[in-house]
Amino acid sequence: MAKHSYTSETENIKLIKSALQETSQGIGFTGFYDIKINKNGEDNLTISFTTKEGKKDLKPIEFFSLGILIGRDFMKKENNIE
Repeated sequence: MAKHSYTSETENIKLIKSALQETSQGIGFTGFYDIKINKNGEDNLTISFTTKEGKKDLKPIEFFSLGILIGRDFMKKENNIE
């Protein structure tokens, strides 16, 4: 069972959480991972992805492509940037 974590400013983690709920790729991630968000100080959060029982670990490139989706497309949509 693999665990992947990412720590960043609260705003960035909130964008990831929204993308996991609103994009098809993000929704797919929720089928493979238990996702927890923990507070680390005043303005930092850690999001952790732990592989669900009986599911195969995703490849690192799949995390990378989710990051591209969030950074290139989803953040622009959330901030009304073209």
